[in-house]
This record gives sequence, C-alpha cells and structure tokens, in this order.
Amino acid sequence: MLKLKPYIFVLFVAFGIAACAVGQDFARPERSSITLGVTTPAEVIQRFGPPSQRGTTIENGETLDTVSYAYASSRGKPYYASVTPARSIDFWLHNGVVVGHAFNSSFHSDQTDFNERALSQIEEDVSTLDDVITLFGEADGIFIYPLIERVGDRGLVYTYTQYAGSAFSPRIYSKQLVLTLDASDIVTNVKFVQSGER
Repeated sequence: MLKLKPYIFVLFVAFGIAACAVGQDFARPERSSITLGVTTPAEVIQRFGPPSQRGTTIENGETLDTVSYAYASSRGKPYYASVTPARSIDFWLHNGVVVGHAFNSSFHSDQTDFNERALSQIEEDVSTLDDVITLFGEADGIFIYPLIERVGDRGLVYTYTQYAGSAFSPRIYSKQLVLTLDASDIVTNVKFVQSGER
C-alpha cells in the first residue's frame, strides 16, 4: 500500500510561512539506527520527542499506530527555488515495534526528490536491489509486513512532497514510490503515486 501523507506536512509548511518556523527541527536519522521489527515506540519518542501527530491505520487486515514528526522554516534553504522547505518522518508501529518509516524533505541539505522517469527501467521479477540503488539511490524509508503483503519481503520507500505559493493560494505536490523486494533482493512489485501541482 502507498502511504502518501501530505496533510500534516502541508499544515506545518503553511504555519511555517506565517511564523518563519514551526515544529521541532530534527536531523535525518542514519538508516542503520532504526531496525524494523526491533525498534520500539518508546525508543522513537526518546529520540525524536513528542510526535507532531498520532494516528491509526489498517493494512492487510492489521491495525497499526502511526507517529509523525514535521518541521518547516520559511528561512531555510529549499532544494528548489520558490518552495518553502520542510522535512517530515513517519513511523508505523505494530505489535510494539516499528514496521515502517519514511523520511521526506524539500530542504536543500537532505532533499528526497527522485527521478520517477527511471521507473521505465525497472522490471518486476527481473530487476535487483543493485538496479534500484543505481537508478534511485538509497531509499528514504523501508516497510515490512503488514505494510507490504508478504512476510519476509521488504519495501524500499522513496517519498517527496513540496509546498509552493502562499497559504491562500498553495501549490502542493507529493509523490511516493514503493519497490517490494523478496528475500533474494529481486523486485516483485512496483507502486507509484503522485498528486498535486508541481
């Protein structure tokens, strides 16, 4: 399943435009610092503090909790001109552990934009993990069951959202790519979604 969650991101950016900055800033976590199936919600909150938003969702018949963090600053340096820079990270929790996370940024220093046109070079049941990294770089997030359908598979997540314009006339664009790999690191499923005006 695709997990586009632009609303909290956009809300923070809108407030960031008015207030210069909103939310508690945080650093992009090292990929090795979050272990799916091991890291607990308490460890997430200990590291990032109180979340900007909490929620629940149902995926593959299972109920998951979500915690999200977001930060926006109209004085920051964006990756693209005229975009108000913001960053967010979402965590999905199931049976007391993290089963998914996705980082998203339009700041110049840690932007997460990716080239969706390269999807034409990915072939299900043929392309490999090495092919994915060559085309898209290291993933900004990862999912395991029940965020993806099969136990033992994992989903590499690429997410980007940007907010341009004003609070009264916004232009919001979001996209997300999830590439599911099996235990042999072969791509078995490709899901891409985008919305809004670039």
